[in-house]
Amino acid sequence: MTRETPSAQTWFAGGERIGYEPNAHAIVRVPGAPLSVFLRREGDLAHTVSFLPGFPDGSFGWAKVLPYLPNSAQMSKLFVEYVGMGDSDKPKDFTILHCRAHRSRRSGLAGSVRPVNNCGHVRLFVASHSGALAT
Repeated sequence: MTRETPSAQTWFAGGERIGYEPNAHAIVRVPGAPLSVFLRREGDLAHTVSFLPGFPDGSFGWAKVLPYLPNSAQMSKLFVEYVGMGDSDKPKDFTILHCRAHRSRRSGLAGSVRPVNNCGHVRLFVASHSGALAT
């Protein structure tokens, strides 16, 4: 059985940009949020596995894994990107040092999942790769 990896264009077309409040480090559902982050959802978010972005490839790093995961009826999925990664906003003063600091602040599991908690999760399961939780 051949499993096809989605292209970057297909990956990002299958997601959405949602508001992000940098001072609260949280996803917000309000118009005019200061920044936007990329999310890709599959299935019922009440019982989902959240896939944290790897560094430096972002959520698209999961594209090669996606064909091997159960379908959305069997396993709901949420792929997220932090500010500065992939299709999320990249503020003009954002540098590689911000990426490292962001990753360091997110080294604790609770800190890493905080941005996705505002998406309606009842239970939260997290998968990471490429040092997404490393300091």
